[in-house]
Amino acid sequence: AEGWTRRFTADGQRAEEAIALYRELGYEVHTEPVSMNEQIDLCGACQTGIAAGFKTIYTRKRRS
Repeated sequence: AEGWTRRFTADGQRAEEAIALYRELGYEVHTEPVSMNEQIDLCGACQTGIAAGFKTIYTRKRRS
Protein backbone atom coordinates (compact mmCIF):
# COMPACT_ATOMS: atom_id res chain seq x y z
CA ALA A 1 0.00 0.00 0.00
CA GLU A 2 1.06 3.58 -0.69
CA GLY A 3 4.13 2.48 -2.64
CA TRP A 4 5.83 0.44 0.08
CA THR A 5 7.81 -2.63 -0.99
CA ARG A 6 8.45 -5.47 1.45
CA ARG A 7 12.19 -6.15 1.43
CA PHE A 8 12.97 -8.81 4.03
CA THR A 9 12.89 -9.78 7.69
CA ALA A 10 15.93 -9.46 9.96
CA ASP A 11 16.80 -9.24 13.62
CA GLY A 12 18.73 -6.84 15.79
CA GLN A 13 21.91 -5.43 14.34
CA ARG A 14 21.29 -6.77 10.82
CA ALA A 15 17.97 -4.95 10.65
CA GLU A 16 19.59 -1.70 11.81
CA GLU A 17 22.38 -2.04 9.22
CA ALA A 18 19.86 -2.60 6.43
CA ILE A 19 17.73 0.35 7.55
CA ALA A 20 20.76 2.65 7.52
CA LEU A 21 21.82 1.41 4.08
CA TYR A 22 18.38 1.90 2.54
CA ARG A 23 18.24 5.44 3.96
CA GLU A 24 21.68 6.21 2.50
CA LEU A 25 20.38 4.99 -0.85
CA GLY A 26 17.54 7.50 -0.71
CA TYR A 27 14.65 5.36 0.50
CA GLU A 28 12.07 5.95 3.17
CA VAL A 29 12.08 3.00 5.55
CA HIS A 30 9.25 1.52 7.57
CA THR A 31 9.55 -1.48 9.90
CA GLU A 32 6.99 -3.70 11.55
CA PRO A 33 7.36 -6.49 14.09
CA VAL A 34 7.24 -9.94 12.53
CA SER A 35 3.75 -11.34 12.23
CA MET A 36 3.28 -14.92 13.35
CA ASN A 37 1.71 -15.53 9.93
CA GLU A 38 5.13 -14.97 8.33
CA GLN A 39 6.73 -17.84 10.27
CA ILE A 40 4.16 -20.57 9.71
CA ASP A 41 6.76 -23.28 9.09
CA LEU A 42 8.17 -23.04 12.63
CA CYS A 43 6.91 -24.46 15.91
CA GLY A 44 5.10 -22.20 18.39
CA ALA A 45 8.10 -21.77 20.70
CA CYS A 46 10.34 -20.89 17.75
CA GLN A 47 7.80 -18.40 16.45
CA THR A 48 7.61 -16.64 19.80
CA GLY A 49 11.39 -16.38 20.15
CA ILE A 50 11.98 -15.17 16.63
CA ALA A 51 9.11 -12.70 16.52
CA ALA A 52 10.32 -11.01 19.70
CA GLY A 53 13.37 -9.49 18.00
CA PHE A 54 12.74 -9.60 14.27
CA LYS A 55 11.51 -6.75 12.05
CA THR A 56 10.10 -6.79 8.55
CA ILE A 57 11.60 -3.95 6.51
CA TYR A 58 9.62 -2.00 3.91
CA THR A 59 10.98 0.74 1.64
CA ARG A 60 9.76 3.27 -0.89
CA LYS A 61 11.41 6.03 -2.87
CA ARG A 62 11.53 9.33 -1.03
CA ARG A 63 8.81 11.70 -2.05
CA SER A 64 10.02 15.10 -3.18
